[in-house]
Amino acid sequence: MKIQFPAPLQAGDAVVVTAISSGVPVHLHAGLDASLDRLRARGWKVVEGDCLREEKHDASAPAKARLAEFNHFLFDPGIRAILPPWGGERAIELLAGMDFAALAKLPA
Repeated sequence: MKIQFPAPLQAGDAVVVTAISSGVPVHLHAGLDASLDRLRARGWKVVEGDCLREEKHDASAPAKARLAEFNHFLFDPGIRAILPPWGGERAIELLAGMDFAALAKLPA
């Protein structure tokens, strides 16, 4: 299988920051905001996922919600990159719901 690499991000591109695993608890929001500001300073349009700023039982949201959000952004042609705030240990819960055949058809 040939690996496809997307074109580098350009100013004005939309990037999503969402937590498909653990979310960012309230006491770390100031640091998150500073990081999002740095992304904006690079010229990117930052979109925050609904699953970003919550944390309950070591996850940002129930697996079904995280999967729905991730799929939404993966298949949105206006989104150029999806960035997690960290980790990804709980993301394994999403694998069973991923449509890998549809992902394989996405352009690079």
